[in-house]
Amino acid sequence: MEAGGEHGSNGAQNGGAGGNGYSARRGLEGRVGAGGGAGNPGGSSSSEGYSGENGTGGLLMIYANILENNSVISSNGSAGGAGYRAGAGGSGGGSVNVFYNSIINIGTITATGGLGGAGYSTYSEESGSGANGGNGSVCVGSIETGTYTQYQ
Repeated sequence: MEAGGEHGSNGAQNGGAGGNGYSARRGLEGRVGAGGGAGNPGGSSSSEGYSGENGTGGLLMIYANILENNSVISSNGSAGGAGYRAGAGGSGGGSVNVFYNSIINIGTITATGGLGGAGYSTYSEESGSGANGGNGSVCVGSIETGTYTQYQ
């Protein structure tokens, strides 16, 4: 019996829904199931997996006279769902653009892709994890001078 289960549907482009995971039985190998991909909303899982997280990295633009970031500014992707033998992919990081006249502290700024969901099985060689989402971009620039630095 040839069946899906180690694959899922495609996710939507540009911050859309995550792909759905499928479940099947494969001959003597037994059950196979996939997690759902991350997205808006996260994809549903098969009966043998977990749904992908809701969310993708979005576009974040900050214009500030004085920038004082004492913590974290982020537009990170979300994790894909875990599945029995087949994890799902994470969503991509977004774009963070910060422009300022004066800077006190830049803190941490991230646009990291979400982690791929784990594939789990009794035997590790029978499972595969989903891929991580791609990193986004971070751009920090001076309004006064018109110069900027791109970090990711």
